[in-house]
Amino acid sequence: MTTPFRIAHGIVAALFAYSVTLQFNDAGPAPWVAIYSACAIVTAMAAAGRPPRRFALGLLVICALWEIHYLLVGAWHVPVTSLAEEWHMSNQSIIDGREFWALILLGGWMAVVWRSKAPVPSSTAPQN
Repeated sequence: MTTPFRIAHGIVAALFAYSVTLQFNDAGPAPWVAIYSACAIVTAMAAAGRPPRRFALGLLVICALWEIHYLLVGAWHVPVTSLAEEWHMSNQSIIDGREFWALILLGGWMAVVWRSKAPVPSSTAPQN
């Protein structure tokens, strides 16, 4: 894994960790704290050069299965511009739209971690 990818993983891990703190304002934060925390840990491990590919795949599957709910309620119909216009979580369609895109981002980055390769250790032994 290249240095730019490890830096990107580090930045995203920090953003996921910050997102954990934001969840405590919401009603029912436990599942969101859990998924953001798990994704932050997996991404931080990738930044450290040890991407836990199986865990990343597992989280990707969880995000995809969780996304089914938002597909059924039509959350993708909410315009992306509307998601940032209203900061209060008073409208259920806005809440569903934000959660829909949050799962897309989480699952998408877990796909990136899943496809990441651990760095190949360089051999210090002389080759003949």
